[in-house]
Amino acid sequence: MARPALFGIKRDKFSLDTVRLYTQVQVLEHPEHQDACYIMEEWQKLRDEGRLLHAQDLPSKTFARLLPRLYLLEPANGAATDWRFRLVGTDIANAFPADPTGRAISELYAPEKVLSNAAVYRDVLEHLRPVVTKGQVEGLDRDYKIAEFVHLPVATGEKDERVLLGGVFEHGYGRLPPAFPKKDKKKEPSAS
Repeated sequence: MARPALFGIKRDKFSLDTVRLYTQVQVLEHPEHQDACYIMEEWQKLRDEGRLLHAQDLPSKTFARLLPRLYLLEPANGAATDWRFRLVGTDIANAFPADPTGRAISELYAPEKVLSNAAVYRDVLEHLRPVVTKGQVEGLDRDYKIAEFVHLPVATGEKDERVLLGGVFEHGYGRLPPAFPKKDKKKEPSAS
């Protein structure tokens, strides 16, 4: 039996070239979702041992159940003002009309959201501190779905290179209205 898509979309209405994601989130001091708590605890255990979670640690029993909801982002340019999806878990990929692996956030996010998201990602890597947010993603036909997003720095083994590990963990539907309401489609007069 196929799993339902993370956010779900009507695939006949979208392509990767037409997806423009808007995020409406708030920063959480501590994760709330049980899977977000789990990944944070595992990440912190390694930090307490004096090392950073490594990309090679991810395909393991420890993280196996979370892999479909995880993704890796890397800077797409020297200034890290744009980021590219290096790897995308199956649940997340299934939420899009096609797998976004290899795509930059500037290709998928609303233009006004790219720089703010890039700044958060840079901060995670520069300061080696996680950021957890909770809110909504609009643009995938499930605008009222509430999710928690975890962003963690991860080592790759390439001479101090780090990438960002992201996780998306659903809370269900909420009552918040979208930050960017959909425009009403005006009825066109019928031809007589």
